[in-house]
Amino acid sequence: MREIKGLNGEAHEYLRAINVSKWTFSHDGGHRYGVMTTNIFKVIIGVLKGARRLPITAIVSATFTRSKNAFLERE
Repeated sequence: MREIKGLNGEAHEYLRAINVSKWTFSHDGGHRYGVMTTNIFKVIIGVLKGARRLPITAIVSATFTRSKNAFLERE
């Protein structure tokens, strides 16, 4: 935090106002801010699971809905 403060005081104040578990790996309890894998393809596959053989509009709708629900559950 000292280094951030030295580089940009405004950024330092912004980050101090946010819960450290929301922006640091070291304080998030091992959950990576709700993402349990660092492999983005595994995340996408998890979102699209069950959407195979659907029309593209249904896939887009399912992706949006599942992504939105995942964010709502984290809050």
